[in-house]
Amino acid sequence: MPIDYDYYIDYFENKNQFYTIQPDFLHHYDPFIYSETIKKLIRELQENNILIPLVDINLKNYSKFINSKHFDNANLSDIKNIMTVIFKDGIHTPAYLATIIDRGYLLKILRKLKEIT
Repeated sequence: MPIDYDYYIDYFENKNQFYTIQPDFLHHYDPFIYSETIKKLIRELQENNILIPLVDINLKNYSKFINSKHFDNANLSDIKNIMTVIFKDGIHTPAYLATIIDRGYLLKILRKLKEIT
């Protein structure tokens, strides 16, 4: 099923509660509990092959890429690389996804995905 980008763009633009912190967070590797909407987005990204194998991905400075003029010219392959780096487990600290959401990067990427797909 295709991803309804408008739904997710609206969700992130309206500053919904994207996650909560587990009350006993000191006893968990990942203290964040993400909303069902974010969990659904991740499933849809996987089902629609937006998240790809980590082979040959080298975007360590992708946050600079997202904020650069080059991002305007990003293609689907660039976006798949960025989304894979964001959502693959074990690459980053637990706070990483929350930071990506809070800084507006995920919203920007979703807008670009809508534009190019």
